[in-house]
Amino acid sequence: MDSAPRKDLWQHAVPVSAFVLLALIVLFLYRFWSKPLLWDEFVYFAPAGLPGTRDALQAMSETATNLNQGVTGAFFMVDFWLLKTFGAQSWALRLPGLVTGTALFVYSALFLVARRVSLWVLPAVPVIFATQELVMRYVGEARTYLPLAAASIGVLAYYSLSHDQRSTWWGRTTGWSAVLIGVTFHPYFALYWLTLGAFAYLVWGRDRLWRPWDFANVPLVVVGTVIYFALAIGTWLRGRATAEVDPFNFLPGPLPIEILVQNVYFLAESPWSVVGLIGVCVVLTGMSVAGRTPMKNIWRGVRAPVSLGILAFLLALVISASTITADFWIFPRQWIGSTAIVVLAGLWGAAEWWRVATEGISRSPKGSRIRAAGVVVMATLIVALAGPAMLDRITLDRSWRERTLLTSDARAELAANLEAGKELSDPDWVRFAQANIDSGGPVWSEFGQYYTERDWTTFVLTDGSGHH
Repeated sequence: MDSAPRKDLWQHAVPVSAFVLLALIVLFLYRFWSKPLLWDEFVYFAPAGLPGTRDALQAMSETATNLNQGVTGAFFMVDFWLLKTFGAQSWALRLPGLVTGTALFVYSALFLVARRVSLWVLPAVPVIFATQELVMRYVGEARTYLPLAAASIGVLAYYSLSHDQRSTWWGRTTGWSAVLIGVTFHPYFALYWLTLGAFAYLVWGRDRLWRPWDFANVPLVVVGTVIYFALAIGTWLRGRATAEVDPFNFLPGPLPIEILVQNVYFLAESPWSVVGLIGVCVVLTGMSVAGRTPMKNIWRGVRAPVSLGILAFLLALVISASTITADFWIFPRQWIGSTAIVVLAGLWGAAEWWRVATEGISRSPKGSRIRAAGVVVMATLIVALAGPAMLDRITLDRSWRERTLLTSDARAELAANLEAGKELSDPDWVRFAQANIDSGGPVWSEFGQYYTERDWTTFVLTDGSGHH
């Protein structure tokens, strides 16, 4: 067999295949289809009890300024159609999270490829993301946050492409899919789109002699902006609920500190996570020393990733400020776009540090052996970083599968309560919905009454009504 094809296979097919395999494993672990229904998911489950699309649109319109404030309605309607098509299935309810989780991994890989890092970095993408519970939990929950994270990484990937890469089918697909996901599913996307586009232009666009309007892609901007404001005018821009809340009610510590530590919560999973993180830093430092790499060269390689991480932190602060002005609670999940960017910036920065540090090593007689040993150690440390979090997911999934399932007998109880005019509590509604999911079949029509049988103009947010 010719050595050139063998080398090409090793350098391209093997790392890409490893990325795909690990991405599938991580997505499978975080799909959470056995997880009991959450209250915040129930508000997307209940509309499927309505007769048709027109009724669901009406329900979304009536709750856009109160119960469902701050959303575009896209997730609401997508879940409505999925549940109407496939019935009361948790996988149907949570399918948008799995799809956008897949997109998150693909966009991240495309970004790193565009940055010309080694393809051997790609398998680390899903493994490192597995440490970030704030991001990955929404692969298996019916919430609007993962589309925001995926779309934010997607536009960053698109604006990092060269002229030739953008003209390919996959380059165009990256840009258009990311923008359409973002503007359709989450209001915060506009902030990330504008800021990340500006960052990319300052870092790469000017060096490639892009004209600003060509770099931005005017047709993409026009179409995305029109869709964004069309949805906004019909939903979240119309107003917000009366609120009597403390925005910091669900934050255990000061806002800036909470944003910073959100990305290192995984270190509490196991001492091995701490060992893994420290070990990665030690290996990178050791490679720099072995290669006699000047610190200025390392800084030149990592300054863009560091700047991207700082930008992500500032964006989280801006989002928190907007949440305060909107009379709503600050939840860490609102920073999911920034957290995803920090993960990617960390991977990118480590890859750049490695590249610069090993340039000097490659010139030494034992350079190839030192690099090979470093790769093995780094791979081991990365597994140590993410292993505890992934094992925890397996344990959680097993516990959910072993719970006692509810039966369809609950439907008669639900119908009797509604017929008697009893006012059900939020946990009651969730329990009945879980019974519907456990027993299967169509979504019970009684759930439609959750939206139709109340006056939503009297809805008030209080600290006692928060769900998270």
